[in-house]
Amino acid sequence: MSPDHVRVGIIGTGGIAQYQHLKQYLECKDAQVVALCDVSEDALAATQCRWGLENAGAFTDAKAMLAKVDMDAVSICTPNDSHHDLTLAAIEAGLAVLCEKPLALNTAQAQEMADAAEAAGVVNMAGFSKRFFPAARLAKSLIEKGELGEIYVLEGHYVQGWALKPDLPLVWRLQRDRAGSGALGDLGSHLFDLARWWVGEAEEVVALKRTFVAERPLPQGQGRGTVDVDDHVGFVVRFRRGAMGTFTASRAVPSLRDDCRLAAHGSEGSLTFTTQQPDRLQVCLGRGMMSLQAYAEVEVPWEYRNVDEIPFFVEAVKEGTPVEPSFLDGLRCQELLDAVLESAEAGRRVILPEPQAGA
Repeated sequence: MSPDHVRVGIIGTGGIAQYQHLKQYLECKDAQVVALCDVSEDALAATQCRWGLENAGAFTDAKAMLAKVDMDAVSICTPNDSHHDLTLAAIEAGLAVLCEKPLALNTAQAQEMADAAEAAGVVNMAGFSKRFFPAARLAKSLIEKGELGEIYVLEGHYVQGWALKPDLPLVWRLQRDRAGSGALGDLGSHLFDLARWWVGEAEEVVALKRTFVAERPLPQGQGRGTVDVDDHVGFVVRFRRGAMGTFTASRAVPSLRDDCRLAAHGSEGSLTFTTQQPDRLQVCLGRGMMSLQAYAEVEVPWEYRNVDEIPFFVEAVKEGTPVEPSFLDGLRCQELLDAVLESAEAGRRVILPEPQAGA
C-alpha cells in the first residue's frame, strides 16, 4: 500500500461508478484511482476524460488489470452476473473488495464470496449505500437506544418508474440470468439491508410478484425478447425479534422518482426515513406526540452526516479493519431475496434457516 493513498481499481464504469464510486474516490484525500476496467473502450475513454484520469490504467479485461496494476482495493460496479467471479479473482489477488449490491445471483454464490473473503482476511464491503444516508443513521441510533420501544411494524417501499416504458430495450437488468431478479434485487435489496440493520434477522416471508411488460425490443434491434424478472414485488416479512414488515419494490410507479422509504413503528413511537430527504427524519416520539398522533420533521444532527460510503471503505482498507455492511450482510440479504422469489413462485410462505454466528 502507498504510504499516502489507498490505490483503487474500478471495474465497470456505468451509472453507479459514475455518480457514486468515482465521485467519492476522487473527493477522498486518502484514495487514488489507478486503474479502470470496462468491456467498452469508448466508455473507458469517456470516463478518463470526464474525471481527469488519463494517467490511470485502462483495461477491457479485469484479469489483466488485476495482474498488471499495483492496487490495494477494487470497486466492482458491473452487472450482477459477474460479481461472483470478479470478486473471487480480486480476493485471490489479495485485494480489498467493495462489491455492489446485490452481492450475487443467488445464496450459493454469495456464500462462496463471503467464505473466500473471510479465509483470505481481506477487507470486504457490500454496496448498500442507503446505510450512509444521515437520516437512516439517526433512525438506527434512535432504535438502538430504545426511543421507539419494542419495534412492532416496519413499512417500506423502494419505487421507480422506468420499467413502464414499453419501448425500453431488454437491458441486462430485465434478464434473470444476468440480474438474478428484477425490482426485488435491484431495489428490494436496499430495503432488506436497512430493515436487517434496524431490527435484526428475518424468519419467514410471504410474497407476490408481477411483470407488467412481458416482451421488449432486443438491444441489437433484432426482434423482441421475453422479460423474465419482476417489475413489481410485494412481500411480508416476520423478523426473529417479533417485528412484522410489509414491503414493496417496484419499477412501475411513475409518480415517484427513485423513492426509498422505510418507517418503523414501536410501542413508544415511530419514525420515517426517505431518500427524498436525506438530512431530515420524521419522528413521533413520547407520550404527547403519540396521543396526538403527530409527527415532527427534525434536522439530522451533524454527527450523523460525516460518513460517506467510499471514504468509510477507504479508511477500513487503510487501517486493515473489518467494515459493515460486509459480505456477510450481502449474504444475509441474498438469503432473503431467494426466499422471496421462492415464496412468490411457489405460492407459499418460506421459513429462513436460522443464521449461524459468523457464517
